[in-house]
Amino acid sequence: MIRKLVPLLWRGNFNHIWRKKSALVVVGIFLLLGVAEGQGFSADLVVGASVQLSWVKAFLPSSLAITRHQAVVVSGVDGEQLCIIGGKKWDPSGERDSKEVYCYPINEDGTLEKVPHSPAYLLDRARYYHRSVSINGRVYTLGGMAGSTVLGTVHCAWRDGGSGTWQGKVVGRLPKPGAQFTAVAVGTRIYIIGGIDGSFRYTNGVYSIDVGARCEDWDDSRWRQEAASLPGPLSGHASVAVSLDSGETYIYVIGGIGPSGVPTARVWRARVGNDGVLSNWQDLGSVQGMPGMWLLAAAASGRYLYVLGGTSLPRAENASDAIYRARIEADGGLTWLASPGQLPFPLRDHAVAVSNAGRLYVVGGRSQDRVRSEIYFTPLLNFTKIVARGNATYEDIVGYTLELTNLGVRDLENLTVTDTVSSSVSVTVDSLPDGCQSSVHAPLTITCTIPGLSLGKSRFLTYSLRLAPPAATASVARPASAVSKAVAIPSVRTVQPAQVADLSIEKSGAPVVVAGQLLTYTLRVRNELGLGGAQNVVVTDDLPDEMTFIRATPSPDSDDPLRWSWDEIPTQAEREVTLVVQVAPNSSGTLVNRATVSSDSWDPDLSDNQDEEQTAVVRQADLSIRKMDYPDPVMAGGLLTYTLTITNAGPSDARGITVTDF
Repeated sequence: MIRKLVPLLWRGNFNHIWRKKSALVVVGIFLLLGVAEGQGFSADLVVGASVQLSWVKAFLPSSLAITRHQAVVVSGVDGEQLCIIGGKKWDPSGERDSKEVYCYPINEDGTLEKVPHSPAYLLDRARYYHRSVSINGRVYTLGGMAGSTVLGTVHCAWRDGGSGTWQGKVVGRLPKPGAQFTAVAVGTRIYIIGGIDGSFRYTNGVYSIDVGARCEDWDDSRWRQEAASLPGPLSGHASVAVSLDSGETYIYVIGGIGPSGVPTARVWRARVGNDGVLSNWQDLGSVQGMPGMWLLAAAASGRYLYVLGGTSLPRAENASDAIYRARIEADGGLTWLASPGQLPFPLRDHAVAVSNAGRLYVVGGRSQDRVRSEIYFTPLLNFTKIVARGNATYEDIVGYTLELTNLGVRDLENLTVTDTVSSSVSVTVDSLPDGCQSSVHAPLTITCTIPGLSLGKSRFLTYSLRLAPPAATASVARPASAVSKAVAIPSVRTVQPAQVADLSIEKSGAPVVVAGQLLTYTLRVRNELGLGGAQNVVVTDDLPDEMTFIRATPSPDSDDPLRWSWDEIPTQAEREVTLVVQVAPNSSGTLVNRATVSSDSWDPDLSDNQDEEQTAVVRQADLSIRKMDYPDPVMAGGLLTYTLTITNAGPSDARGITVTDF
């Protein structure tokens, strides 16, 4: 008899995540085992799944298909609400501009309360490509378009303290009509950035206003044009304001499109001063791995910046499901990390919002030719489950590592992780980490308790299981030899996720070199993470112009740029390269040489995948002078010629030479 269990879960899915009181309980079936019985049979055994950002579908009426809208999370005394504001609404009758605002209370588990499907309030007029921000329980909606008209009005809405019903009114105007700009709030100050004006021209202007404590406090005369304009006109971009532990606040602008018609992947940053004045915009380079993109979305949660979806084509003919993630460093810099996964489907013209609990909500948008009505959310806890080996047979021990990373906005307490082994293959526990225990009865369940997980930190749980042979099916009356012949151990093949390896590179060399002499570097590449070998590892070193390649051990595959490769670097193993270069004799100042490592394996931390060495250059010249005369002897009254020969034996070029003859 042959039976086989079909895998139930694959990458990106798990059962539920919910919050109950102060404890966050994480439950998911991470381990699925195929079943094999009989002689000489090969079976599939799913022993691990890589789970990264996990999207959970929240309630949303299917009739609310919407794009070019806004979404904000509004806090109040009775909790949080997710409000969806304006946009282009699609229904069976076709497309129309919407003035409706729908607000849904957020439940403890992150889902949305199923309130009657009716607007919480109405804007003063229908609009799309507007921007909305939430400040102290109020929702400000600015500008946008109505049909082909660019708007300049500002609408403010608030909830009545007694009844909880929403009210709203127009409170003012923008400095000039605008749409497709971005808006962020820092304290009670709103910044609007770029966009298109009433004549459909791209702009790079940045304006700000302190809105005060109530909607009634709005005063158009408070608008201020910031001296720090964007480096160039930009529309369809994304912006995020982030406050750091140091107390400083930065505004980040990502992607967008300008008059050239070519979307960009650049990121710019400006610091918000104590008086609200912006510093000049600093170019932080491109989003790592992202093509030029516009009509995208971005959000910050805790110490991480997320860039989601968008379109790479000027006419917006496509949509992307890509998510890019960067760690926000203490100085406001960005370190791009491995992608945490994908959106549920490709999206552009969508909206995102982050709750105080750290959940990221993605609302509506356009997926190719379809307008979406779904809301998905994620708790921003990163799970990765990895198997440490590729093949196993009965009696083998298979190790697993579960990585749990807190990507939210606060420290977490009392985490419970449950890993259920669902299989008819006999499996026993070989080892468990501290804080974990296994069930006594089937199905085998491993439960681990983590007292706390600090913001931005990871916890690794590593345990191993032993695959036991199947029970003998032969009659007990048969001789032992017959029983042995009747029971064959099948070969069990594992199906594992993509290889995972945390590569790092360290480059070292002399701190000082004499111009014209040789300089020796040592490059050490290490596979830090004990979860699998790094596949097809490549190290590149693009020498600066002041250096010439002399030799290396091992020899490089190519020398422009220098490139070394290895088929695999096993777990906890390293490779070393010795590189010798010659510094140009005319060099000066400080030379910077950077080396980078990459592989086909997924790397959870890209921050240590490059290293640079700075070397100060000094000059050392060995000058000599020889003086000859002709003729010698010379007649009185005759001409005497001197020849001065100046020689530099190096190794550096000599500059500013002065010769004195007296």
